[in-house]
Amino acid sequence: MIELTLFILSVIGMTNIIVDGSIFQKRREELEKKSPFWGQVVMCHQCCGFWCGLICGLCILISEAPQQSIWFLIGIPFKTFLFGCAGSLLAPAYDLLYQFILSKIEFAPSNNET
Repeated sequence: MIELTLFILSVIGMTNIIVDGSIFQKRREELEKKSPFWGQVVMCHQCCGFWCGLICGLCILISEAPQQSIWFLIGIPFKTFLFGCAGSLLAPAYDLLYQFILSKIEFAPSNNET
């Protein structure tokens, strides 16, 4: 259960930092100029979520590998791909929820300020 929670929060956090974070703004612009593929990846929540899911999922699987049998190790590439697919769903779903919440927040001045 801890691994699942850690995976979900890690994928969402890593994706938001890469796609929306001001700390990566210059890197995103550089990547967009140098490589159209990676430039597209770092501008898209779903694309970046897939790659972040691969990375986070692989880290989780590797941390569990010493405790498992050889059959577990054989399934790592397939499971890593599934983690990537899960990240591809999680990251844009969180972004849509976040944008929806922001759209419902009213920024009109209160009666005391007028």
